[in-house]
Amino acid sequence: MVNVNVRSVSIFSAAKMTAVVAMVVGIFTGVFYGLIFLLLGALNASNSSSTSSNYGVPVFFAVMAMLAAPLASALAGFILGAVAAFAYNVAARFFGGIEVELVHPQPAAARDLMAEHS
Repeated sequence: MVNVNVRSVSIFSAAKMTAVVAMVVGIFTGVFYGLIFLLLGALNASNSSSTSSNYGVPVFFAVMAMLAAPLASALAGFILGAVAAFAYNVAARFFGGIEVELVHPQPAAARDLMAEHS
């Protein structure tokens, strides 16, 4: 086992990863809100006694929610990831980085040799 101190994080790399994770969350959020808009539009259409009901508005909001939520989440994730990585790099200069313990995997031959001699 080797203890390693992480002194800095690549800002662009952290921003990319948080953008991807935020986009995945945004996809689920967009689908959820899109389905709610469609459901509310269907309920409004079924309860409406007028034949001049505007069906396009709920569909427009549903599609916009499904498209905009992942994109907005990815953009926010990218910006926040970059800010967090920058803040970590500044804090690591003053207080030291996070200590991580790494384990090097042993090749199968070395593992078998050690097992025979124990």
